[in-house]
Amino acid sequence: MINTAHTKTIVDTYISKNYDKLDKIAKNILKKHQKQEESSNLISITYSYITDKLEKLNDKIINNEVESIFVNHMSKQVHWGVTQFWNELNPKGKLTYIDEYEYDEAVDNEEFDEMIEREIEIENKLNYLNVIKYTLPLDERILFDLSIIGQYNSSGKLAKYINLNRTCSYKMLKQLRDKVKSNYDDFN
Repeated sequence: MINTAHTKTIVDTYISKNYDKLDKIAKNILKKHQKQEESSNLISITYSYITDKLEKLNDKIINNEVESIFVNHMSKQVHWGVTQFWNELNPKGKLTYIDEYEYDEAVDNEEFDEMIEREIEIENKLNYLNVIKYTLPLDERILFDLSIIGQYNSSGKLAKYINLNRTCSYKMLKQLRDKVKSNYDDFN
């Protein structure tokens, strides 16, 4: 049997001794998104994750891999689009687009126009998804959250998560995606 109290003590001790270092790492991870002020929130979310998974992470924690766990989880929280971190920053579940382009004086007008058109197209698609989500019946809205916004975007993952057979899961996802796609032309 795993002694989670001892494991939690190791994590707590690590944080109290290394909080400044974790804060610098978190700010560095958040730098690309210009959200350095959210470093304490990111650390808090990661701490909560670790303490919820003490039994699963016990071996790594005992082997002094606490920093590695923190860094990996913080990176995933920031770099993956739909995570607790981004959901807390954007509480209504509204999808947002993070601009991947940095200002570059060498970009010519044609390239710049293409970038703007692409960004407008992405914004339109995100707006559509935000609108359509709330027009769906509750069961389809839940499926939408799990599959389109969430991490269960394949029939296998969804089937495993909701304990259905894969064929049924596939048909549900296909039906929802077809519905979302078919209404997109009417939206524009």
